[in-house]
Amino acid sequence: IYNADGSKSTLRVALERVLPQEGDNIQYKAIAQIYDSNGNAVGNPTEGNMVFDKNGALLQNNITSIANPNGGTINIDLGSPYDANKPGS
Repeated sequence: IYNADGSKSTLRVALERVLPQEGDNIQYKAIAQIYDSNGNAVGNPTEGNMVFDKNGALLQNNITSIANPNGGTINIDLGSPYDANKPGS
């Protein structure tokens, strides 16, 4: 991420597996955090969940943005969830 002053920050999304697993789907707790160029966390993290099928296809994702510590919002777009009825999804 490039900030208004030209400095760089990094957006990391960490996944933590939710156990016990129910059915074939795999659920993760997701935590998004922005880090400055020195590796220090800045701003507040955003938490959500992601669900993948047994083949690793994304089925659900509710972590779609994080507040930018420099103002505004940063969108997190991981693509469209898999839909077995839509080829190539």
